[in-house]
Amino acid sequence: MTRRRGRRVLCGCVLLCCAPSYCLLQAYDACELLKSYAGPRRDILVDQGTADSFLEKQLQPQALVAAAQASSQAVQLRMQDGYDHSYFFISSFIEDHLRHHARALLPAA
Repeated sequence: MTRRRGRRVLCGCVLLCCAPSYCLLQAYDACELLKSYAGPRRDILVDQGTADSFLEKQLQPQALVAAAQASSQAVQLRMQDGYDHSYFFISSFIEDHLRHHARALLPAA
């Protein structure tokens, strides 16, 4: 997450890990970070492929949505039909994420 004084701040991710029992680095787990986050409201954008073999046991994007809602954070989860965990998936949606960050980080034109 990015901090900017006096500006709206947001977060976006293409791939995520939100199952603490499966994460080796639980302190960096997105759900755990949201539970302890006490800063300003964030806009979180997540894209997840429905054909990802890691979806059910490791990624669990519904857990991220629940953690965001519990901490009053805005989250937009976009489930992308037919996409897996590949470079093609990332390259298909990265522009949306770059624009998502640019809206918060660049001065309004």
